[in-house]
Amino acid sequence: MRILQLKYFLAVCQYKSFTLAAKKFYVSQPAVSAAIRDLEERHGIRLFDRKKTTLELTEEGLWLQERASFIVRYIEATEEQLEMFSQNKKYLRIGVAPMIGMLSFFPIFHNFSKDIPDIHVDLLEAGSLQIRQWVVDGVADIGVLLIDDLPRDSFETLDLFDTELIFCVHQSHPLANRESVSFEDLSNQKIILLKEDSYQNKLIRDKFQEHGSSINVLTYSSQISSMLNMLSYGNCGAFLFRQLVEDRDDCRIISLDSKITLTAGLAWKKNQIIYPPMLKLINYVKKNRHAPFAKEQIHTK
Repeated sequence: MRILQLKYFLAVCQYKSFTLAAKKFYVSQPAVSAAIRDLEERHGIRLFDRKKTTLELTEEGLWLQERASFIVRYIEATEEQLEMFSQNKKYLRIGVAPMIGMLSFFPIFHNFSKDIPDIHVDLLEAGSLQIRQWVVDGVADIGVLLIDDLPRDSFETLDLFDTELIFCVHQSHPLANRESVSFEDLSNQKIILLKEDSYQNKLIRDKFQEHGSSINVLTYSSQISSMLNMLSYGNCGAFLFRQLVEDRDDCRIISLDSKITLTAGLAWKKNQIIYPPMLKLINYVKKNRHAPFAKEQIHTK
C-alpha cells in the first residue's frame, strides 16, 4: 500500500468520479483506476460498488476512507512540521473544542501569539473526543478540551475552568419560564446536539438513556453561532456551558435537575518530550488562565 494510492482513493471518495480524481492530481484516469484496482486485488476486497449509477463505497471502502483520511492527514502534518524545522521555525499544533475556545482559550491564544510571535501555531477545531484521539496519535501536540474522564495514566492536564452544562432556549420557547428540567421533561423537545466527536454528545445521550428517556435530535452542529441562531426560532433547545449564554438577553438558562459540572483544560500525552514551544504555551496558560472570561484579557497593543 502506497500513500499515493490512498490519496487517489480519497479523491475518488470525494468526487465520486475516477475522472475528476485524476484531474486533481494531473494524471490519467487509467492511472487512478489502476491504483485503486491494485489495492482491491492485493487485499481481496471491493472498495466501490460500481453496479450503481454513481460510485458508492462498500463497507470495506467506508472503513478504509476513515483510516486513510487519518493516515494522509498525519503524514501531511509530519511533512509540514519537518519543513518548519528545516526553516528553523518553531511549530505547534493545538486541537481546540469550540465552546472552550470561545470562553477561554482564544483570548489567551490572542495574547500568546502577540507576546511570543516566533511560534507558528496551527489550530485544529473539533470535539473533545476527536481532539483526545489527535493527541494520542500525534496529530495535535496539545488539546484544549473537556478533561473530566481523561485517563490520567495517559495524559497530563492543566485546568482552565469549571462550568455547568445547562439547557438553553430562546425567550419565546414554551419552557422559557422553567427554572429547571429533568431529562424526562426533555424527551419530547427538539434538541440541537453537538456532533458525535464531542464529549457532550456522548454524555447527554448517556444521561437520556440513564433516565429511560429518548432524545429528539433536530440537528447536529459544532458551530456555536449557528446553534444560537437556530434557538432564536423558539422551537428547540441546546445543551451549552452556562458562561456562554448567561449574559445574553434573548436566551433563557434552565438548570438540569441532575446537575452536570465539567472541567475544561489543556491535555498532552504523558511521558512525552515537552519541546520548547509546548513548554512556552503551557507556562503561558498557567500564568493567564485565572480570568478566562475577562474581555480585558485581549490587549490591543
